[in-house]
Amino acid sequence: MSREPRRHPRYAGFLLTGAVAGLLVDVGVVLGPGADAQSPNQLFFYLGLLLIGAGALAGGLVAVLIEGRPARPPIDDGTTSRASSGAEVPDTAKNRQEDP
Repeated sequence: MSREPRRHPRYAGFLLTGAVAGLLVDVGVVLGPGADAQSPNQLFFYLGLLLIGAGALAGGLVAVLIEGRPARPPIDDGTTSRASSGAEVPDTAKNRQEDP
């Protein structure tokens, strides 16, 4: 039985996408309606640093959540039935199928 290799997200793409989204939000805040025209360059720079970093962080978090945890075998805590675990089921009247 062959298993497909586990695919991992490309983190650089997620980080770049988050950074670009942060930059777009920055441009929208600086140039949008109600923007203060006193020092837009300084606001663009500092807010850009904050939002690009936050966007890249959010993109990385999304990539980690998509990747998920490595698969582990289920823990048998006694609540699962033996029939679902692949063990042999005793031959009882409930388990027999009637022939038509």
